[in-house]
Amino acid sequence: MLNKRKQRGQVLIVIFVTTLLIGGSISVMSSDAVGGRAISDLRKDVIHVVQDEARRNDIGSVLDDMEKARKKIGDQHADNAKRWLELLAGHDSTRQQFDDLATAVEVENRQQRNDFVGLRFRLRDLMSEDEWRKLFPPPQAPDPIALHP
Repeated sequence: MLNKRKQRGQVLIVIFVTTLLIGGSISVMSSDAVGGRAISDLRKDVIHVVQDEARRNDIGSVLDDMEKARKKIGDQHADNAKRWLELLAGHDSTRQQFDDLATAVEVENRQQRNDFVGLRFRLRDLMSEDEWRKLFPPPQAPDPIALHP
């Protein structure tokens, strides 16, 4: 019986750590998304929308940087999860160690978001307004009639 209780506790700890670490930057990482679109899909569409080859190449470089940033975020999250689990497993871990790790994770998350937003604006600066709108059309307002049948 003690073994099942211990396993349930470990599962809860893993869920807690995953939620804590991924929650702050999930929007950055979600399926390579840039403006709700996968980077691989965006690459294909850029070929058709952006006619200038030099700008297309520059856009490709920014998309490469976005993929690298996404991978780095994933690696950092995995490392942080490991560090959390090590602290949780250690019976002599102090509150200060948890607080220090939480602060470090928050700083990383903020920096990751800032870096990704910077890449997004680099991408936008390489496109005309028309190209940007073709690749990232404005969201459609919901149909009020459909919301209240």
